[in-house]
Amino acid sequence: MKFLFDGQAAIQVYLTSKDHPCDSFIEKYYSNQVFKGDVGEIYSCLDLENPKIYLGLGDLSKASYNQLRDSLAELSNFANKHKIEALNIDLLNVDGLCSRRTVHAYVEGLRAGEYKFDRYLSEKHTTSLKEIYLKVPENKKMTVVEDAIDEANTLVDKIFVTRDLVNTPAMDMYPKIIAQTAKDLLEKDGVQVSILGKKEIEDLGMTAFLSVARGSAKEPQLLIMNYQGDPSSKKTIAYVGKGLAYDSGGYCIKTPDGMKTMQCDMGGSATVIGAISAIAKRKLKANVVGV
Repeated sequence: MKFLFDGQAAIQVYLTSKDHPCDSFIEKYYSNQVFKGDVGEIYSCLDLENPKIYLGLGDLSKASYNQLRDSLAELSNFANKHKIEALNIDLLNVDGLCSRRTVHAYVEGLRAGEYKFDRYLSEKHTTSLKEIYLKVPENKKMTVVEDAIDEANTLVDKIFVTRDLVNTPAMDMYPKIIAQTAKDLLEKDGVQVSILGKKEIEDLGMTAFLSVARGSAKEPQLLIMNYQGDPSSKKTIAYVGKGLAYDSGGYCIKTPDGMKTMQCDMGGSATVIGAISAIAKRKLKANVVGV
């Protein structure tokens, strides 16, 4: 998805709520309760000469970033359902919320509809919504808006990486694959990646770690990801994520449905890999180690 500042799409999106009706057209629908402006509520006029979409943001006096993100995610789903390729959106400042983080939330929401795990499908997932033309209020600095968009795009990209890791079944996402996938992903952005095998783990005396791994035919791996973005600082942040590729504990008392999500036991490690990748991509001034 591209976020553009020059140009125009055919369809205009109005971000609205009861305390910000935005125009007289939708105000009358508020008055007779046809449209309430709830979070993610949509009123569309696509058959007009100048097609428009009204998107409810909910009660802005109690607004949160999650509220804005959820609303824009509904807009993204609506656009893809109706095969809409481009939209105009006027960025709306919300009292009490940071304007930069507001833009961040808008972008996250709009990109939410892009994700689909289709690795094993012959027909791959595509979305129709490709371009968003943004109108930036005069009191917003363009550099701040552009950086917020870049940060949000990076974060969403890495969330998708994490989801792919978690959604891939254990037959194709076991310890060696998890570790090598992380290495291939992270080293491109300057992260030092070390992978310790069974012998090295034994030498460290990690008996609890090894005891869990004894239940598998696959050898354990210990993944260490080291990002040094601030060499002048002695402060280091550590992320630790559980990387059990298939939960071997309690399987005899699980229901059949409970077995389906046991591959998600490596969600902690997938989250750490995604987080380190986002940090490195953004070149943050910080020292971070993930294990």
